[in-house]
Amino acid sequence: MSDKLAILLKALKTAETDEEKARLNQEFKTEQTKVRHRKLGYMRFLGELYVLRMLTGNIMHQCVTSLLKASDEESLEYLCKLWTTIGKSMDSEEKARAYNDQYFQQMKKIATGQIRNVGFKIRFALKDVIELRENSWVPRRARNVPMTLRELHKQIALEEHKKQQTIALPSRNQYECQAPPLGK
Repeated sequence: MSDKLAILLKALKTAETDEEKARLNQEFKTEQTKVRHRKLGYMRFLGELYVLRMLTGNIMHQCVTSLLKASDEESLEYLCKLWTTIGKSMDSEEKARAYNDQYFQQMKKIATGQIRNVGFKIRFALKDVIELRENSWVPRRARNVPMTLRELHKQIALEEHKKQQTIALPSRNQYECQAPPLGK
């Protein structure tokens, strides 16, 4: 627990009025969320360092093992984030594949509730990572990430080009002939 969280928790326990408790409780939850997001960022950062070969496979195995052994659900959430980042690289190493199989067997047991009970959020996060591995680390859906300026300019140019093409094409009615009336 971070220092700020510990201070807020202590203040929350000693708060006297309901208003003060509500305010401190809100601050505590906000700080808790910040810490959780920061740790998820650390997992992604560690994973990216591994993908760039700045960290060794042994370090990643130690991280995965310690996250699997931890008893809290947050550690399993961090584990899922780490695996989504390093999974493809870890599975490409032949000597690491046997260890990875063991990790994923344990993750499957946790996801099905055989080893310990976890909440639905974590259970589905584990199942998503397992499914990602079964699909050779190709995600089911494309990630929704912001565009770079270059990509945005390219998309605008493409849309303008399509717009110009539709304006330049004559309408279909110009070339249609009217058939003479069938008469008597």
